[in-house]
Amino acid sequence: MFRLVAIIVLIFNVCLPRAQAQFVYFNQPFSDTVVCHGKTVTLGFTTTGTFQNGNVFTAQLSDVTGNFVAPIDIGSVTAKTSDNITVTFPIGLVVGKGYRMRLISTLPMIISPDNGSDIRIEYVPNAPIVSNNSPVCEHDTLLVKVTNAGSSQTDSIVWSGGILSAPAQASALSVNDAPIAYSGTYNIVRYSKSSKCPSPVTQTIVWVQPLPPNPTASATPTVVCEGETVQLNATSTPLAPGFEWSGPHGFADGSKDPYIAKVAASGEGWYKVRSVEAGCYSGKVDSVWLDVIPAPKLSITTNSPLCEGGELQAKATDTGNIVYAWKGPNGFQVSDSALTIPNAKTSSSGTYYIHTVRNGCNGVDSIDLRVKPYPYPTVLNANSPVCEGDTLLINTVQIIQPGVVTYQFTGPNGESFGPSFPMIPNVTKTAEGKYILRSDIDGCSRTDSVAVIIKPTPVVTTDKEFMVTVQKPVQLTANSSIAGTSFHWKGPNGFSSNEQNPTIPSVTERNKGVYTVTGNFAGCSSDTSTEVGVWYLTDYTLFDVIPNPNNGVFDLVGRVKKPQVVEIAIYHGGSGVVLYKDKIQSNGKLIDTRITLHSHLAPGEYILRARADGEVQGVKFIILH
Repeated sequence: MFRLVAIIVLIFNVCLPRAQAQFVYFNQPFSDTVVCHGKTVTLGFTTTGTFQNGNVFTAQLSDVTGNFVAPIDIGSVTAKTSDNITVTFPIGLVVGKGYRMRLISTLPMIISPDNGSDIRIEYVPNAPIVSNNSPVCEHDTLLVKVTNAGSSQTDSIVWSGGILSAPAQASALSVNDAPIAYSGTYNIVRYSKSSKCPSPVTQTIVWVQPLPPNPTASATPTVVCEGETVQLNATSTPLAPGFEWSGPHGFADGSKDPYIAKVAASGEGWYKVRSVEAGCYSGKVDSVWLDVIPAPKLSITTNSPLCEGGELQAKATDTGNIVYAWKGPNGFQVSDSALTIPNAKTSSSGTYYIHTVRNGCNGVDSIDLRVKPYPYPTVLNANSPVCEGDTLLINTVQIIQPGVVTYQFTGPNGESFGPSFPMIPNVTKTAEGKYILRSDIDGCSRTDSVAVIIKPTPVVTTDKEFMVTVQKPVQLTANSSIAGTSFHWKGPNGFSSNEQNPTIPSVTERNKGVYTVTGNFAGCSSDTSTEVGVWYLTDYTLFDVIPNPNNGVFDLVGRVKKPQVVEIAIYHGGSGVVLYKDKIQSNGKLIDTRITLHSHLAPGEYILRARADGEVQGVKFIILH
């Protein structure tokens, strides 16, 4: 170290008189020529001669070699005589020991020589980077740490402030069981190894949070029956801002006075509470014991569900001295461990509650009992009685059932029709009997039935063919498999007869064809048919009126021996008056013509005479209006 006295000689204009020469020199000596980056120093200087108003003195710093090619301004002052000047050595200068200083003035412009002595500028460490884990709770571990303490240029770390102290080299402070008194603001400075230049100061605030007051736990009541409610309570002096409860089976609550509704038997045990403030918990935990008397654990057996009309049963069992009482729908009550409802109805379905008392504690359990309905009666319809050979049909009258119904039909011979309505075509006598419908709802079933009668149908037979000589009689015959069968014949030319064996007295061309006979017994009928053929002689003359009787419109049919014109006349049957005449040309040997006298003939009996083949034939007919 040495004392630096800078005498600045001002260069003056040689043209000025010697009486006006200006000089300046520093009169503030340095105590040390080592300067740290960023250091500020106030130096005094003295002048001779006169400087003008507004003159500025500026201190300049050379480079590390003492060269002023690119001087650095480090301070200035406006003055015209002796004064002080404050200079600051910038951060970031190259570390070295060859720096010089000089002064320059502006009015007049004068540059002094350098100070004549080297100045050493040294590195300044970066400010410490400090972290701490506060706030911490009282009695926890407090940790303060300098995270950039490991620099090779760092000689030492100095702690100040608060009440903590640490060795010069300490990069961290760790305090177990930290007291509240350790709270405060701490200053940390790093120093250079070579120059002892200090870094900027870093401040960190440490806060040790005091613990909240210890709590007192209580419960109302402390002995409860399972299913009842409990009120927990926490107090402290002074009153803590918060509390935390814990208890059996993970019970946790953050309120001061938690409420436990319907406490379970597993809720018996110690309930602990601690006070909390700003994340710190009380030093002590208080607790209260909760005694829970368990409710009866019932085992309930029942025959539910069952079909209506049965006896509904349920029974509850448990160990110990228990008093039972059942309550259920429709005001049902019984003081017993078992309930019995004979002839149960669907209205008996519902929830049944059993109340128990054991060791002074009431318990309630329940069970849902169900009485299932039977299907409603089903009305069966059949088209009975039916005749053999017809189609038997059975159906039901549809009604709204109390549930989803499945059906099953069976016949008198055990035949199953499944859920379908029976329909039997070409029914026989074997289908007669009782048909049963089974209806089922959820396992509850009923049967309904209908009786079916199958009436016998007669089997009618006749000769398959009759061949008759024209104008000769023929007798039709019919037989039946059932005695007492009635008959009815139908045939050509409007033939109809209810005789079993009717006779056609004179067969003509109009009588030939198919004749059907229907046999009927007790409303059941069947039919068969036969054909009547006409056999003609070689030559003959024959006429007929079809239909007979008629309403005045009829056909004249006949046969002649050779083609010719046939003369016809119609006479009134009573008076013999001729009412109509005509001539008809035969078609070969056949006559078939329509005669229309609807408005000319009154009701009565008439005779048609036809002349052909040299002879006259007469045919009687009747007019009906």
